[in-house]
Amino acid sequence: MKNNLKKEKRINKKLYIILTILIIIMCIILLKVLPFGYIVQHPSYTHYDNKTINLGVPKFSFMMQNKDENYSYKNLRGKTILQNEISEYLKTLKPVTCNDTVYYYDESTNTTIIDYSVKSNLIYSTISYAVKNGNYCDTFKLETYEDKIGKTNAKVMDTDKIHIDFSYSLNETSIKDNPSANLYIYTLPDGKVIENSTGTFEIEGNKLIYTRTDFITNDDEINIPTKSEFAIKKKSLILMDNYLSDYIDYVLLR
Repeated sequence: MKNNLKKEKRINKKLYIILTILIIIMCIILLKVLPFGYIVQHPSYTHYDNKTINLGVPKFSFMMQNKDENYSYKNLRGKTILQNEISEYLKTLKPVTCNDTVYYYDESTNTTIIDYSVKSNLIYSTISYAVKNGNYCDTFKLETYEDKIGKTNAKVMDTDKIHIDFSYSLNETSIKDNPSANLYIYTLPDGKVIENSTGTFEIEGNKLIYTRTDFITNDDEINIPTKSEFAIKKKSLILMDNYLSDYIDYVLLR
């Protein structure tokens, strides 16, 4: 009788151990495959005092690390489900496209997620974000424009017959749309105004396109186009369709 009781206890103990192991395995499987969503965390942005950013982090993440503009978290859950939860968070942000790439702009913190990834090994997954301050595509556009035409806000041509001044606003605010510009042309030595117009410009490849929106003054004897295209060469502008040929053979703004 006693032997039977001992045997029964051993069997019950084994069953308990097996059941416990099965429950643990089931919990791990469920943790790996079930969606639990994300939480928005607010880590500090290292380059700006007292500034915090928003990051959608899948639940049960731990061990946050930050280096420069890069943030990473560990998570025991599966790669695919983590990627799906990050995708859900990114849908709450504004997609911005430049350089043939989609980035994710957070208007509430004025930051852009420029890269993200989920990498898995046998035990855990690593979630990584790369973040830039401001709207990254505005910054990219400004840097592209400055690389093409320089950081000055005017291009000028002076001869003994004519003065041409193409001035424009090129900064982080104006670059959000097409920057504003002013084209002012007068003859010398009499100071007759040929054109004083305002408008906007954009750069496409190695070409600057100036679109006039208003004429303050213009010479009725000259057919001034609505748009003028300039070839960009070594940060200088060459007028491609020279509507000023009655006054000058070649327009080069430096």
